Amino acid sequence: MSQFMFVIGKKVSLDDIWGIECVPVQEADDFIRRVSQELVSESELQDCWFPQDSVEKCTDALFIEAQERLVEGAKLEETRLGVLIGGSIRLGGSLILWYGDDWADLPRRSDSEQVLKDIQEQLLEGSGEVYLRYVGWCCLAQAGSESQEIRNLFKTDRAPVNATVTLHKNLSAETL
Repeated sequence: MSQFMFVIGKKVSLDDIWGIECVPVQEADDFIRRVSQELVSESELQDCWFPQDSVEKCTDALFIEAQERLVEGAKLEETRLGVLIGGSIRLGGSLILWYGDDWADLPRRSDSEQVLKDIQEQLLEGSGEVYLRYVGWCCLAQAGSESQEIRNLFKTDRAPVNATVTLHKNLSAETL
């Protein structure tokens, strides 16, 4: 089984910055499409996407990497997963996180600080499985094309340490 995550909100291209692909659920495999239809309202489906590591092509890789970094003493926001979640929350997006086929009755949260604490605590448990549904405050910039301003919300003052990501050749850790 594997860890999964949906984001409902503005889809931002993060592949060149963090090695994270943001795939619309409509382009996903049958399992992801089926789960999205159960967890997400029809009106939200067009803005629903799932992140995956651009090399391993799975969301689980982001959670495993974050768990390893947390065990080493890093903060969640210093991981690719933390950057993705923090940026999504700042954009007002909603998050759905679950493991395997256990997506029924996910605990609902609306406090973004508590969500980050819950995710970090669950990652530090032995299994590293995260279960929750965060309801974001809105979906920013629904219409129009992706803007640099939105992409900048996903940037931090430094790249995650030991991240298994190759930065685009025109970017450096200093520019992030």
